[in-house]
Amino acid sequence: MHLPTHPPMLIRDGFIWLRNCHLLVPTKLISRFLNSEPLKLRRRMALPRLFSIAFFVLGVACTPAAIEPVSADDHVSVGPVLATINKFRSANGLSTLTIDKRLMQAADRHARSMAKDDFFSHVGANGSRIGQRVSDAGYPWRLVAENIAAGMADGIEAVGVWIDSPGHRKNMLTDGHKHAGIGYARISPDPGKVVYKQYWVLVLGAPLKNW
Repeated sequence: MHLPTHPPMLIRDGFIWLRNCHLLVPTKLISRFLNSEPLKLRRRMALPRLFSIAFFVLGVACTPAAIEPVSADDHVSVGPVLATINKFRSANGLSTLTIDKRLMQAADRHARSMAKDDFFSHVGANGSRIGQRVSDAGYPWRLVAENIAAGMADGIEAVGVWIDSPGHRKNMLTDGHKHAGIGYARISPDPGKVVYKQYWVLVLGAPLKNW
């Protein structure tokens, strides 16, 4: 399968996991490519885990690349992204979100993993789902959702594309969400086959009532 020379911007709809139903609900896949001809999305996205395994093996011998994360205290990166999300929520009559460092940790780990392990998926390299990753970070959740994007250096641009995508939009406009975590990882040079270079993860959550 041919991949475009220039890294495409590829966005996959978020998942909403309802804890009390033990249900992970996927939405439709949304794709958008920059400076490249369209690819067959169904074929391209049908085997993401197979790609991640094969490409990881091929990339083992490559020179290690630096992964640049964003932290909860990096207001230059996180602040404008959160402000854009909150402005969107406020315009739709919803309360604003606050940063939770545990959700930041879950988002950061997944962004780094996608960059390092050469894949783009809601399913982690270790098979984890968003609910498990949030629990592992110590957040006692009753509702959690995740949006991911790749190929964009600007988080505000990622939010703008999420707004235009029904599944991502629904996640960001879920009334129950109280907290957010924003993860970003940039790998340069990118020695893998999934060469998006920049990975964004937005984790939204609502804690258990007693927390």
